[in-house]
Order: sequence, then structure tokens, then C-alpha cells
Amino acid sequence: MSMFPQLHGCPTTKARKVNQTSASFVAKIPKAAEPIGDAGDATGSSIIEGSYLSKVNKAVMVLIPYGVGAANTTFSIQVIGWTVVDQGKSTQEWIPVELCELLCTLGTMTGIAGGAVLDTENFADTITLTFGNDNVSVDRSSPANNGVGHAVVSLKSFAKFELSFQTGSSATSCNALIRTEGF
Repeated sequence: MSMFPQLHGCPTTKARKVNQTSASFVAKIPKAAEPIGDAGDATGSSIIEGSYLSKVNKAVMVLIPYGVGAANTTFSIQVIGWTVVDQGKSTQEWIPVELCELLCTLGTMTGIAGGAVLDTENFADTITLTFGNDNVSVDRSSPANNGVGHAVVSLKSFAKFELSFQTGSSATSCNALIRTEGF
């Protein structure tokens, strides 16, 4: 018998097909239509489907932020959980709940030519929690040394997730690599 819990996870993938370029967060409001899919453009929504992991008590999302811009430019990420209210009515109501917000500062470490993260995109080396519960709902590794920073966010049993980005008119565009894990 192993002393360590067995991890069950998904492969690491991009949060968005296309880097987001919005200078401010796109407003998230309750809606009757189920939030689905990736709009595939630089400003639309990008829904991450929940899985069995979102129903596991210790399920988390690992985020590795990156973007386009010079070292020390910044962008922000909101992690949003979507929950559905169904009271036997013909219309469901989907409610967005902000789980946390992170301020990411780009370092000098880049991806590779032809890779998921390109050689023209820099990883964030500094991640600051601007909303959420540090070391309870969010664990951050923020080396601030031009290495690769990451955050681990509790999924809190939501059915769907969304990462919303804003450049804040600092970075040119932004995205993140993501992976969900549970045990």
C-alpha cells in the first residue's frame, strides 16, 4: 500500500485556443443558456468543462500563466466557477462565482518555436493573489527569478469553469496552461 494518494488528472492544455487581448475583464452575469465551449477568438468566453474531478473533494486546477509582452508587464486572471440552479422550471439559471483573481508578471523565460507556448510568449514568474484565500483555496509558486510560476486553485465542486483574462493595457495578450487533478 502506497503512503501517497493516487492522482487522477487530465493532460495539460491551453485554457484558451487564442490568447485573450481584452484590456479589462469581460463581465460575467447569470444566464439562462448553458455556458459551453471556447469562442476561439481573443475576447470571447472560454468554458472549461467540469469532470468527475470537480466532484472530488480535493480536486484542483493547476495554472501556468503566460503571455506576450516585455518582462515585467502584467495581466490578470479570474478563475470563475459556474453553477446551475434548477428548480423544476423550464429554464435553468447558470450563476458565475469568482473563485480567485491573480495578477501575473511576465518574466524572460519563453516557450519554444512551434510549441504550445511559443518562443515569442513569456511565462509569468511572479503571481500575486488579488482575491481569494491564499494557502486555503489558492497555492502559489512565484519564483520572481525569470523562472516559471504556477498556481493551484481549489475547484470547490463547480460544474464548469472559466478563466477570464485582462491585459490591463500592460501585456499584449495572455493565456495559461491548465491541468485538473484530484485524489
